[in-house]
Amino acid sequence: MYSIHIDERTGNATVVRDRDGARIPQDFRNLDYAEFLHWNSQQAEPLDVTNRTPVRPPPPRTRSVIRQAIAGMTQTQQNQLRNELVIEQLLDMSQDEPDRLQAIMNRLGLNVTIREAP
Repeated sequence: MYSIHIDERTGNATVVRDRDGARIPQDFRNLDYAEFLHWNSQQAEPLDVTNRTPVRPPPPRTRSVIRQAIAGMTQTQQNQLRNELVIEQLLDMSQDEPDRLQAIMNRLGLNVTIREAP
């Protein structure tokens, strides 16, 4: 049996194997995730593993502290932070929303294959 855990802060859905509490990444190359997909396809009401809108955004005070910290950075530091955040988002998107990322790459004319052939 499995359950779905939704992170209230990010809205990300995580598959949890109930027997041992293992969190299973949504990666089609992962055998545990393949087992979950097979199990889920045979359920009368399959579990919904799509990500959700975050339930609670970061508190405003946190945002203002972050904005102040960014304002104190040099332009080079801001650019480096921006680049690292974009890379992290792309990595997350490659696992959570590979089809959407593939469409973006295609639209930009980038010859990149997000999913490996089965």
